[in-house]
Amino acid sequence: MQQIITREQLWERIGELDPFQQQSVFAFIDSLLKPKTLEGKRDKKALLSLSVWTNEDIAQIEETQARINAWPIPAS
Repeated sequence: MQQIITREQLWERIGELDPFQQQSVFAFIDSLLKPKTLEGKRDKKALLSLSVWTNEDIAQIEETQARINAWPIPAS
């Protein structure tokens, strides 16, 4: 059986993390608490707050993805 972690233990562990790790844990907890939706594009705000990628980097990837998706599929 899995041991239950107390709030005090959780706060103690979080206090041992550096500020970036604490922010990462907070973002993870926040993502667990948000309802999941499959419709529409995914919101990248939370990811961008942790990522070193810029909007321009992501735009290049999305443009490349769109070009690949436009390739014609060979007929069998």
